[in-house]
Amino acid sequence: PAVRAGMRLVAQSPINAILSTAPPWTSHLIACKLAGRSGRPWFADFRDPWWGNPHRRALPKWRDPVDRWLEARCIRTATRVVCNTDRMRQFYADRYKDNPSTKFFTLPNGYDDFARPSLGGRTDSPRLVLYLAYIYGTRRIDSFCDAVVQLVETERLDPLTIRIVFLGTIAQEQLADARRRLANLLPFGCIEFPPRISWDAAQKALWSAD
Repeated sequence: PAVRAGMRLVAQSPINAILSTAPPWTSHLIACKLAGRSGRPWFADFRDPWWGNPHRRALPKWRDPVDRWLEARCIRTATRVVCNTDRMRQFYADRYKDNPSTKFFTLPNGYDDFARPSLGGRTDSPRLVLYLAYIYGTRRIDSFCDAVVQLVETERLDPLTIRIVFLGTIAQEQLADARRRLANLLPFGCIEFPPRISWDAAQKALWSAD
């Protein structure tokens, strides 16, 4: 259905090129079909590696050769392969050496040029240690939590002089484990796990951090 809808758009509109971004990988499969049928150039944007990505959920064994074949087909068909980091661009250029290296290029996630926000009455204590991102997949904070506990227990860190904030989405199993490890420190209010906030509020938090 998506391919049929896409072909109608190509026929009705002055579309010069096709851009797909993934995951989800179905986006590339749709664009691959559209590029072949319409003759339009296709830019395949890879936000993550597809085949062999260690962060993907456990999949049945038959998916590995299927994903490998589908990825290779998309790479071969695409006019250009866009990657969001130089490391991933080099990864794909090395994996598919039968394609010209000029097919692969980097387009970073983004860059925000803005003035430093007004922070108001910022005080020097407690010092703010901020993690502003997702915690998921193989990303871990258990060792960090254990280190903080050890510093407090050996009296090398006063829990009243510091705020450690994990700001953003955190996997429930990671959150439960962190709360268990930090159980003795949570009453001090020195470690927080607030939910996601607006972009403006996140910038203020970022600039406020020590």
